[in-house]
Amino acid sequence: MRPGNILPITLRWRALQPIGQRYTVFVHLLSPEMNLVTQHDSEPLNGLSPTTSWSTGEIIVDPHQLTIPPGTSAGIYQIRVGLYAGNARLQVIDSGTTQVNDNSILITQIEIRP
Repeated sequence: MRPGNILPITLRWRALQPIGQRYTVFVHLLSPEMNLVTQHDSEPLNGLSPTTSWSTGEIIVDPHQLTIPPGTSAGIYQIRVGLYAGNARLQVIDSGTTQVNDNSILITQIEIRP
């Protein structure tokens, strides 16, 4: 990836039970220093599939795009994803019972070149 490129990201969600609250999805690109470089926030499917409408077991395919800002330095960057309502992020629990500190999931890393 290079500055100015558009990075397509497709998320797949599956509700394990009915969801009683509308959540917004965030997709963040973080620098090697863990600073926010760019982001995309929206309800799933740009608001066409709010979390309250999801059926148990249904798979939701949710596309997002991040534009790499001009002037972004070369390096390895993280793409992290999560959900929030209002000012509160939905808790992310690791494979055991421990809450992840920033309540986001690392989905991949990308290399940005000059």
